[in-house]
Amino acid sequence: GTTAATNTHPLQNLPPLSMAGPLTADQVACFDRDGFVIIRDFFPLDAVEEARKGLQALLDTQIDRLNAATPGLLQPCTDSPFETRFLDVFSSLVKTDPDRVPLAFRPELHRREFYPLLFNARLLDAVQQLLPQTVTDLRLFPNYTARPKLPEFEPHRVLWHQDAGLDHRGAPNSAPEAERVQSFGRDAMVNVWTGFIPVGRPEGCMLMIPGTHKLGCVEHVLQGLARDPDATDVAADMDTMASDSDVRGYSQGYQSTDRATYSTSIHPDIVAREEAQCAPVPIETSPGDVVLFQNLTFHCGTANSSKSVRWSMDWRYQDADQPTHRPPQGYLARSALSPDQIPSSPAVWAATPFQ
Repeated sequence: GTTAATNTHPLQNLPPLSMAGPLTADQVACFDRDGFVIIRDFFPLDAVEEARKGLQALLDTQIDRLNAATPGLLQPCTDSPFETRFLDVFSSLVKTDPDRVPLAFRPELHRREFYPLLFNARLLDAVQQLLPQTVTDLRLFPNYTARPKLPEFEPHRVLWHQDAGLDHRGAPNSAPEAERVQSFGRDAMVNVWTGFIPVGRPEGCMLMIPGTHKLGCVEHVLQGLARDPDATDVAADMDTMASDSDVRGYSQGYQSTDRATYSTSIHPDIVAREEAQCAPVPIETSPGDVVLFQNLTFHCGTANSSKSVRWSMDWRYQDADQPTHRPPQGYLARSALSPDQIPSSPAVWAATPFQ
């Protein structure tokens, strides 16, 4: 069979990969070669259904919060199916006040229903299989997020980017490249994505360009504002942009209570060059599938042209010895040194704060 290759990044020499775990040799080799791999039927459907219940509960909380401020603003639409309920609830605000429509949820994921995914032992085994054997402690990186991608809703589109190319506000990351590669690169981090409905082209699936994780951190450029900012330096940043006609698209939101400020993309010339060399791959999945990808892999989100809400979750595991490069520090998910610091159950996770 195929064995995993040891990829030599331009900025570092990597220790050999571990082959002990749930992934096949071909899957490990695909992750190393392409920068991503789709694992079919990875999560048990009862864990998927539990997370779907958690997402419905998040929606209930949003309805209660907004109706407390403006009585009668939203109808609960409890008879709507999971695939459309979020859109049915927010349909009027999508047209009249889109800034009040949640882009994503982050601290809200501290609920029992999400623990079976975020602290999934088999997933952690797979992640450790992809990282060097010297990595013994894994951090659940503090950007775990649930996203309800609405049909034809511009703020939910995501431009071409590398996760290591953005800072925690969604602006171009100005930290030294070697520093980012050490903290977020091939031997330090694995990104995870899973969808809760069948996701194909109509639902706005991700696109990824194979092999782009081997390019290091490429140039990212500010494209505009994701939403009305809280930051005080936005005007100065916006003044550096060529013209309003250059402002296009939206970046990833962070959560319903902490909006992303900036919209950023890989420099378009770099994307065009890489697309000419290798066609982007649509990441089409079913509930229970998981996508594992590298922090440096070029990826974007396309428009949802279906009539369903593309609910998904994404999160990352990082070598706990590396810094997060942001104020929050996350939680240990696996540790040989400090197992007592890992949230030990769904109840404990639900009682912990986002930090």
